[in-house]
Formats: sequence, C-alpha cells, structure tokens
Amino acid sequence: MVAFAAAAGEFDHACRIAEALVDHLARRGHFHECRAALEHALACADMTVDRRMPASLRICLGIVDWLTGMANCNLGAIHSQRGLHERALDHYATALALASGSPVGGERHVHRLLSALVGDLGFERLELDGAGVLSE
Repeated sequence: MVAFAAAAGEFDHACRIAEALVDHLARRGHFHECRAALEHALACADMTVDRRMPASLRICLGIVDWLTGMANCNLGAIHSQRGLHERALDHYATALALASGSPVGGERHVHRLLSALVGDLGFERLELDGAGVLSE
C-alpha cells in the first residue's frame, strides 16, 4: 500500500500509512515487511507537507532494526542452550550487525550473550569480520 501511494504521488498518505503500520507489523514480528514499508516511505518523506515525517520514519526504522536484532539475539540464546552453536553464532552475528548500526543501541547486550557462548565453546575469543562473519 505504501508503494502504491508513493507511486501515485500521494507522499503524505504513503508516509502516514507506513508510520501507522509500524505498530501493527512489529507487534506481530513482521519486521521485514515493516522495514520495507518504512523504506518506501522514507524515499518520499522529504516531499511531504508534514516536516516531522522524515525524522519520525527514521526513528521507526531504528526501532524496527533494534527489535529485529533482539529477536535474533533471543534466537541465538535459544540455539545456544540447545547446543546448536553454529546456528547461535549466525543469529548473534546478525544481531550484532543490526545493533552496531542502530541509533537505539543494544550492542552491549549482544556482546554479553556472545561472550557467554564463546566461553561455553571453550574459545578464548572470536572475531567478527567486516562482512558479519564470526571466525576463530
């Protein structure tokens, strides 16, 4: 709906729809759909009458990224407890990448959980390369 409104030149409507959808989609865990709606809206946010819209949509996007990161962090913790350490590391890497780019933060929480996993695995340390891949 956001993309259709934006394509029709209804920039104010596109942004308001995206802003309204954030709560609905995020509460149901539809973070990717929420992010897509916000990205479509952000592309035309500067053309709206409402001057607060660009900042509001960026804040919403930061919150969605933080929620996505925390969901991945929780999945990592669950996989770690079940002994699925490779899958846990994948989720922690995703969470860490999202947390490091988010204005909301959350890196410290991910680092703490990742440090516990590294200790459980018997490694002294793991490094995260620029592509978000963990290595010994």
